[in-house]
Amino acid sequence: MQQNVIVTGVGKPYDFENENGDRIKGAKVYFYIENYFSDGELGFVPRSVSVSLDVYQKMQSMKFPFLAELVFEKQFKRGSFVDKIVDFSYLEHYDSLFSR
Repeated sequence: MQQNVIVTGVGKPYDFENENGDRIKGAKVYFYIENYFSDGELGFVPRSVSVSLDVYQKMQSMKFPFLAELVFEKQFKRGSFVDKIVDFSYLEHYDSLFSR
């Protein structure tokens, strides 16, 4: 699945062992989906999704916020499916996020 979004930031990378002894590495990406509203939500509700350290490193050179096409993959975790960003395409810098 692909989706155009406004990427507002990326969190500090994490690297830890879970309760099963598996190594977990990645970071969280924060973004807004243009023209997306879910039942009961009002306004622009931020989303966050985990990314690999490879995607995180690619985003380090970007000037935030920016428009991007995110490539999502469904992964099964703890009994349900979750979205994970597996790649992205930089579209352009988004400098009007806070302009009046």
